[in-house]
Formats: sequence, structure tokens, C-alpha cells
Amino acid sequence: MPNWNNPTVTEQLLFTTVRLERRKADGTVFGAGTAFLLANPSPTGTEVFLVTNRHVLQGANHVVGYFTRRTATNSPDVGNVFWVDLSHGMEWRTHPDPTIDLCATPMGRRFESLLRSANASAYYIAPSTSMLASAKDLEDLDPFMEVMFVGYPNGIFDTHNHVPLLRQGVTASHPALTFGGKPEFLIDAAVFPGSSGSPVLSYARSIDGPVADFRILGILRAVRYSTEKGDLTMVEVPTAMAPAVTYDRPLNLGTVIKSPAIQAFLDAFHTAPIMSSAT
Repeated sequence: MPNWNNPTVTEQLLFTTVRLERRKADGTVFGAGTAFLLANPSPTGTEVFLVTNRHVLQGANHVVGYFTRRTATNSPDVGNVFWVDLSHGMEWRTHPDPTIDLCATPMGRRFESLLRSANASAYYIAPSTSMLASAKDLEDLDPFMEVMFVGYPNGIFDTHNHVPLLRQGVTASHPALTFGGKPEFLIDAAVFPGSSGSPVLSYARSIDGPVADFRILGILRAVRYSTEKGDLTMVEVPTAMAPAVTYDRPLNLGTVIKSPAIQAFLDAFHTAPIMSSAT
């Protein structure tokens, strides 16, 4: 069994991400997504944010997040989860550039109020934004390298322990370059509905094999398809989980918003536009 009081770097990722469910007004679940936590230090203190794609919230009456309960010894009660409605009562803000598909909410007093109403204490891990790769870090990376991403593809996850899946791919464009003139790069990986908002990471292994360190390169936001006519298109990573017949063929190419864009957004969060609701 893992030692949850001293989790490995990779085990920590299981409690860095949050499963999001998109619900209609009657509570029916019609989609899913992923969010992840970041702690952003500033001269006035450290603020913890939950970060995801804007399109995960748009069009849903409610977006709920699932959290693992915290034990009396401040460790995770693995498999014992609860949900809170994050779409109302939380201060969601969007990136001021509407072409950058980012939104975030601070995990402060409003979130603590939600926890009190749920009579729950949440266990989660918020890596520091110092783990976000800087522009210089991206320049130093090899254009072809392995990456890991964490989330809930097609709503699939460990339903017994309620933890996400760790998945793997490789870079398809150099992370230092602005692909298509946007602060984005591509990964060669199978990106499925529910992966919206998944953090994408590079990682380094220790000499004896286990992952010893990781760097957050960005956040998944779109997947590229080839249509039945062979046309190339790009769509936001779908959030719908319902099976559907389609003639579009995924190309195993995911679009990632680069880490410096996340950092700049969080640094200027309180001047960013407010999302009045999840619709």
C-alpha cells in the first residue's frame, strides 16, 4: 500500500487533479472534465487556484467537483469522496484573451464555506506555480520528449479509489514555439472527452527508476480530427460522455496551452473578467 503520509511525486498527482461533472438543471450528468490545483505565491501571500478550460464550465447549469475526504491525521481517506457545486458561489474568472481557453477560481473563503455546508474536510495537493515551466525552461527542452497527463478520459477513472488516470504521450511540436501563432504546442497522445483541463507534465526519473521530479508544461484544451473527407479540423476537447456515432477520426494530436500563459493569467487573476455563471 502507498504511504499516503509521504506520497511519491507521482502519487501526489492523484490528489492534484479534480474530477468535474457537468450537470443540467435537474441534476442529470451530461459531461465531464478535469481541473488541477496550483498555489501561486505573491508578495501578499500564497493563493491556491483551481484551473481548467473555460469551455468545461460553459453551457452547464452546474459544475461539481469531487474531492477526497481528509482524515484526522491529515492524510487522504482514499475512496471516500464528496462533491461540491463549484459553479455557483465561486469566483470564476477567465483569461482576458477570449482565444485562450483558461478559467480559474480561488480556493479561499468561498470554497471553505462550501466545505462547511458539506460538513467535510478535503484532502488535496496544490503544487506551487514554481513547477510551471518558464519560457526559458521550454526553450531548454528537447523538441521530442515524453510527457504525462492526468485526468478522467471518457469519464474513466478508478471508481473504487476515486483517483484519476496517469497517461503518456510525446511532444509533437516544440513547446518553446508558438504553434499557429498562439501560446500553444501539440502532443502526440490519445486525447478523449473528459481530458479537458488535464495538466501536461514533463518528468525526470531517479537513478533507480521512480519519477523524482516533474514540470508542468501546460493544460490540454483541444484535440485535432480528420473528417470523413480528409479535412483537418480542431475542436475543444469534448466534455460529453454519451456514446455517439461519428465519422470524424481523431489524429491523436492534443493542443496544450503553454505554462507561461497560465502563470501570467494567475498573476493578474483579480483583474481578469468574471464569469457571472457557468452558462
